[in-house]
Amino acid sequence: MKTKKKEELTPRERLGDRIIKLRAILKPLEKKWHKMPVIMILLALCLPGCIHSDPWTKTDKILEGTYLTLHCVDWLQTRSADWDEFYETNPILGRAPSKGKVDLYFLGTGILHPIITHVLPQKYRKYWQAVTIGMEAYTVGNNYHIGMRIGF
Repeated sequence: MKTKKKEELTPRERLGDRIIKLRAILKPLEKKWHKMPVIMILLALCLPGCIHSDPWTKTDKILEGTYLTLHCVDWLQTRSADWDEFYETNPILGRAPSKGKVDLYFLGTGILHPIITHVLPQKYRKYWQAVTIGMEAYTVGNNYHIGMRIGF
């Protein structure tokens, strides 16, 4: 079977090639990510007090810690899910994501949230944090309601 030359590939095929290469790079890392939820919980408890930026109020720090704590609970629930019984509704993760994919997603979003919070002007931070805390609280509550529990 012949393969197309790189310049003959469609944009979709080039993207597929990149995804395959990225998966090959990330696959060996999946086994090392099992301790990451614990690290994120520790960060959730420590990070808000360590942030030095254009001024974070005590409320900002508490809200960020609340978000990161809920985020970690969601992470652990998703990581512990039995995909024969449940399915994931997050379109980025897909219906039955691997633990490695779950870990990479939650690690990335857990790092990105405080960065976004930091760059937002003070008057918008509380809105951003309130909306994202609400989304995480709903997700964690729904997961618990349908029977998903945290597993270590």
